[in-house]
Amino acid sequence: MTGTLPNKNLVYALCAYQPSSSTTALLIAYSTGYAGEDIPYVSWTDEYNNQSQQVPVGTSAVIPVRIAGSTGVWIHSFPGDSTWYALIIFGAPAKGAGPFVDYEANLLNWTNASYPNWQTLFTAGKAGANILLLSDITQLANDGTASEGLQVDVTLQAAVPCAAALVAGSSGISATCISPVFVGGGSPLQFRTYNTPGVPWGTSPTYSAEVDVLQF
Repeated sequence: MTGTLPNKNLVYALCAYQPSSSTTALLIAYSTGYAGEDIPYVSWTDEYNNQSQQVPVGTSAVIPVRIAGSTGVWIHSFPGDSTWYALIIFGAPAKGAGPFVDYEANLLNWTNASYPNWQTLFTAGKAGANILLLSDITQLANDGTASEGLQVDVTLQAAVPCAAALVAGSSGISATCISPVFVGGGSPLQFRTYNTPGVPWGTSPTYSAEVDVLQF
C-alpha cells in the first residue's frame, strides 16, 4: 500500500495500517521537509514498546518493522512537508524456493554515458511484477560544472517521488532511491545514464551507478 500526506499548514498524522494480528512489514518513506527543522517521522508499536524513526529529507527511509496486533503504523508530518510512504506486508513463511528473484546492474568507474540508449534489466511476465527498486549514482567530485544522471523507466510505474531520475552531486555525494514499483505485464524495466548539463551522452565525469531489483 502507498500514499502521500498532504502539504498542510498544521501538524498532520495518519494511521496507514492497522493489522488485527502481529505482522512483519517493510516500511518505506520519503520526505520533502526541511533538514534540521521539523522532520517528519514514522511510528509503530511492536510486542515490546512504541517505536519511531525520522524520515530523512531527500532520501528514502527503509525500515523493517514488526507491528503488534490491533496497533497501527502512523505517518507524521509538519507544516510545509509532503511525506510519501509505502508499506510492504509479508505473509507467513511457506515451503518452497520462495517468491524472490534478484536482478542487478552495476557500472563501476564508468566514463561513457549511455543516453539515448536504454539498457534492459529484466522484462516482467504476463501478470506484471511487484518489485523493490534500488537505484544509486555517485561521481568523482569536480568543480561543479558537470553532473551525472541515472534514469529508470517502467510501464505503469507507481507514483513514487524519486525512482524515475537521480542526479549525482558534483561534490561527490551520491543520489539514492529505494521504492516499491509495479512493472506492467510484458514490459521491461530499463535504465540509462546521461550528462547534465550539456551533451547528454558520451564522455563524462567518472561515475558509478547501480540498479538493483528484488521481485516478489
